[in-house]
Amino acid sequence: MSAKITGLVWDHAPYGASTLLTLLALADAADDAGQGSTALATLAHLSRQTATDTLTTLRLLEDAGLLTRVATGDDPGECSRLEKGQEKEAVVYWS
Repeated sequence: MSAKITGLVWDHAPYGASTLLTLLALADAADDAGQGSTALATLAHLSRQTATDTLTTLRLLEDAGLLTRVATGDDPGECSRLEKGQEKEAVVYWS
C-alpha cells in the first residue's frame, strides 16, 4: 500500500463513485512509484463493480492518461482481453 499514491488520488482525482473507488483500490495495491498488480476480481469487489464494468473503468482511466496497463507474456492485449469465466483469474498490471 502506498500512502503517497492514495493521497494523490484523494487530492487530485477528478472522479467520483466507482471510478474513484477503482483508483483508490489501485493505489492501495501500488508501490510509491505507482506501479503494482491486483486481481481483477479483487479490483471489481473493492470498487463495487462487475469485472466487465471494472475493465470499462480501467479503459477510461487509460484513455485519460492516468493508467498504463502493462502487458505480460507474449500477447500485448493479455491484460485486457478476457474470455467469459476468466474474470476471477485475471490480474491487472499497471504503471
